[in-house]
Amino acid sequence: MRNDERKLIAISYHRNGVSGAGFYIAVFKWKLLGKKQPRTMCAVAFHNEESESDPFSGRLAVLDTAETAAGNIAFAQGNSWRGHDQFADDMQRWITEHNAEQDRWLAEYAASQGLTT
Repeated sequence: MRNDERKLIAISYHRNGVSGAGFYIAVFKWKLLGKKQPRTMCAVAFHNEESESDPFSGRLAVLDTAETAAGNIAFAQGNSWRGHDQFADDMQRWITEHNAEQDRWLAEYAASQGLTT
């Protein structure tokens, strides 16, 4: 049983230039039970299409947005989070839901334009 709550705020897919590696970025609220205020977190995942069992292959970074905005990017100084083993399942679920929503939107758009997908 988890001792926290996580709520997705936004997610998007990006690519670094024409031939760069694609990645997903998500902003979410993370509230540890017993704490009054949730943290606003940002997760960046470089998705590995070749591995279904480990879709991020350890390439999932999670940062507290307030700490990052304050300039705290140092390891083990209050803005270090175990992204891969703590947040990968949520990130994968959010990516799956995002992709399904994008597929629905594209299908609806294509149908409205008389196109086939």
